[in-house]
Amino acid sequence: MKGVCLDASNTTTLEKDQEYFIFPNGESSFYVSNFDRKTAHFGCYRASRFEVLKDVATIHQEKCEDYSQMDLFDFIEAEPEQVVQNPLEIRVVIPDEVISPLECNHGVKTKAFKQVQEQWRDYVKSIQSYHECSWFKASEMLVEHRDEAKAIVMHS
Repeated sequence: MKGVCLDASNTTTLEKDQEYFIFPNGESSFYVSNFDRKTAHFGCYRASRFEVLKDVATIHQEKCEDYSQMDLFDFIEAEPEQVVQNPLEIRVVIPDEVISPLECNHGVKTKAFKQVQEQWRDYVKSIQSYHECSWFKASEMLVEHRDEAKAIVMHS
């Protein structure tokens, strides 16, 4: 649970109005920590120094009271004819903007690089899935069709 320090007098480890994790030590004192772990406490102080905030578990429980568990697979039993057996096959001309992460000039930790990775992954996975080949082979096929501007069949 958490508490706010009301009285930091005669101590250098507590700060007034600072929020801490507190763990009961009997009826009149708390172990105090900066972390949500009793063994990481930095001292034991009188309970009167703290205002106890609502327990995190209690807050979570209050939020969850209005929710009910759903069965995620009800739709399969109710409407089996709507389950797609074969994904749609499409012919795609790979745009020149679809480049491999190895061809990318952006820094590895940039958003642009991550977008290039995700786009490359999506195209390669789609080709790999349709042609039932390795990642390496699908990558080669993607580059070949992109460079020659030829259409390739893949799953949507």
